[in-house]
Amino acid sequence: QRRTNHTWSTWSEFAENLSISIDPEFEPEEMEQGYRSTRQILDYASHLLEPEYRHPEALMEGPVPLVRKAKENQLPAAVRRSVVELCDRFADGKVAVIGIDPDGLRQELLSAGWRRTSERYTFGDDDGHKVGVFKPVMARGLEFDGVVVVEPADFPDNLGKHGRLYTALTRANKELVVVHSKPLP
Repeated sequence: QRRTNHTWSTWSEFAENLSISIDPEFEPEEMEQGYRSTRQILDYASHLLEPEYRHPEALMEGPVPLVRKAKENQLPAAVRRSVVELCDRFADGKVAVIGIDPDGLRQELLSAGWRRTSERYTFGDDDGHKVGVFKPVMARGLEFDGVVVVEPADFPDNLGKHGRLYTALTRANKELVVVHSKPLP
């Protein structure tokens, strides 16, 4: 989830560059199992990673991410449908939509009868559904039961890598839906 490719490659290098004195016995441990997302979500997102990192392990299991292709003019309806389905499944949880154009996504929800709630970036409908609408940088560090990622092809690369998209895909703890009209990265 790092924001740049210009960073320290190890914890030891990081500590040394910050002049933090480290016990000579210091041995950083790498987490080898994902704890936030399911194996199926991490498997799906790992296709954006370098080949040596494409075999993630996770503590949780779940359904394979749903990829929903729609014509461009049907994309908003497909997003709303996906949101309602996730809200129904996670009525006591949190659901989010993540896309490059959150203002457009919010406007689509408002046009469909959803309303702003007292929670920032969150919208609700008459059936009690609630969804947060975020751009990728706003979703960093957050976790949701279900996530709809909209139009992955629009997510910008960073030095040829798909960090923002990877982060968006891995915000879901339980279920991921990808809605697109353009070819997937």
